[in-house]
Amino acid sequence: MADNYSALCIQDNVISAKELNILIVAGEVSGDQHGAELIRALKPKLPEIQFYGIGGDEMIKEGLRAAVHIRDVAFMGFAEVIKHIPYMMGIRKRLMNLSDEKSIRFHIYIDYPGFNLSLAKKSKEAGRKNIYYIAPQIWAWGQKRAFKIRRIIDKLLVINPFEVDFYKKYGVEAVYTGHPLVHKMAEYKYKSREELNGLLGLDPGKDILVIMPGSRKQEISKIFIPAAEGAKMLCEKFNLQGVVLAAPSVNSGLLEEIAKKNKLIVTDKYNYDLMKEARFGVIKSGTSTLEAAISGLPHTVVYSTTALTYNISRMLIKIDKIALANIINGKIVVPELIQERCTPEMIFEEGSKILSSPELYANTVNELKNVKNILGNNNSAEVAADEILSFIRNNEKD
Repeated sequence: MADNYSALCIQDNVISAKELNILIVAGEVSGDQHGAELIRALKPKLPEIQFYGIGGDEMIKEGLRAAVHIRDVAFMGFAEVIKHIPYMMGIRKRLMNLSDEKSIRFHIYIDYPGFNLSLAKKSKEAGRKNIYYIAPQIWAWGQKRAFKIRRIIDKLLVINPFEVDFYKKYGVEAVYTGHPLVHKMAEYKYKSREELNGLLGLDPGKDILVIMPGSRKQEISKIFIPAAEGAKMLCEKFNLQGVVLAAPSVNSGLLEEIAKKNKLIVTDKYNYDLMKEARFGVIKSGTSTLEAAISGLPHTVVYSTTALTYNISRMLIKIDKIALANIINGKIVVPELIQERCTPEMIFEEGSKILSSPELYANTVNELKNVKNILGNNNSAEVAADEILSFIRNNEKD
């Protein structure tokens, strides 16, 4: 097979070529952000590189030629995923054809395991090299899929330190890059509380309670309604003001209606600033809980989904904690209110325990600081870019 690597020249840790094409696939908002950071780190090291694949606005800004936008593959829940299987198989075929057309030898996958592992299998069968950055969280579900990863993934890069030992048990060598959120939040230029007061019309005499309800329509009805009602009760008891941190893609009309009913302010900006300044948080399970942990913000983790999705998840998930702060620390640091426990009353009860006890509050802050210490200070995208560069250098003649 003719390819575009015959002209590769490696010098001073930089690869140059007349043309160097890579397929990169991210399927969610967080993956789009991490993918953009990785592309930004790779471009100076691979000056002639061109990226194709799936991504969102952030990756496109960095130069991705998107065959598919992430908004066209954002499905939630098992029923939605199953319904769209034929559609996703069509996208997989389109990407493989694109890989042939552009003589692409290296594929990079970012999280999004259901689709990416399927694509990686086809890619491996076609003789391409597979690199996975932000490895699938199979330590939480489907642990035997580690054997599949061993067969089809050539380079595995992980962002949680405990994943190295997990994959080692299955004969898979994984490299810990550091977590991308640590560097991102360390580099962030924070606004002061006074600035936030002016920008959002906050009451300087009240501490802040932040609510992060997720970005999908289903999450608004299943999670935001009880979170908003529980937050309102906490605000009334502890003289707080509630601020909803809305994802840009959220249905703003529905969210605003619920927020207004519960006397909450809504913004789609200043997430990190508000988490740093806040006294407490009610946060949907996911990346946001780790952002809160790195910020040192005590919070409750909330999550609720359809009965079908939840019951299937219970059969698949192999761990007894879902919040990364709890998983990384190896114990419960912040309360998890899942499914039937995701109620206004439980949110109020668990929040009240922490907010009414100075000792428990201080201990929670210290445990969250330990999460950040465990993660370390690596620039994950830079470490991943160097690992990818080394891998391409070692395999460019294969």
